[in-house]
Amino acid sequence: MNLHGLVGFCDWLAASSPSQTIQTVSWIIPAVQTVHILCVAAVMSSVLIVAERQRALENPVYAGNRYLQVKIALIEVNRA
Repeated sequence: MNLHGLVGFCDWLAASSPSQTIQTVSWIIPAVQTVHILCVAAVMSSVLIVAERQRALENPVYAGNRYLQVKIALIEVNRA
């Protein structure tokens, strides 16, 4: 690994215009962190949905019982 090349790249990146803007504007870091957290949450939600669908495909009994509590709650509400 060429360490001198990496140091040169880091120096160039730190001196670039976008880097200088990020270093001087105080609200950019919290905004980028917020967007990053929301994107990670979206990816994790997608993974959870895919895992639940896969689980339902592998076990048909689970697919039928997945919404059982919701169905029972709706029946109770309609009964009242």
